[in-house]
Amino acid sequence: MERAGERVTTKHRGAIVIDGNRKDASEQTGGATMAWGEYLSADHICGLRTRLLEMAHELAELEGWPDELVDAVAYEMAAGPVGDIFPNLRHFGERLRVARVDAAKRAFLNHPAWDRNERDDRRPR
Repeated sequence: MERAGERVTTKHRGAIVIDGNRKDASEQTGGATMAWGEYLSADHICGLRTRLLEMAHELAELEGWPDELVDAVAYEMAAGPVGDIFPNLRHFGERLRVARVDAAKRAFLNHPAWDRNERDDRRPR
């Protein structure tokens, strides 16, 4: 898990420093109190942001995003509001699951042992 102030290396920009100690209206002590009353420490927030960045980079590779889009999304995830973390985890998690299934399906269908033109003798005639 990333700690506050540690660097997260991105493929395109070098490194983004995640500052979990940044104080704004919702982050008085480096952490945040969520709307439902749960307090998240700065380390927990940094860990969630790191997980989001990893998900975005994997999705970008699977979907072939342009470098500019990867940079923009990584910046928003690293510096965006704390309230966006959980909706983004759900959104990118679902997209990543679909992209992984599609990639596995493509890999299976493109495998050299799978000849789509050859008749399968197990099929009913």
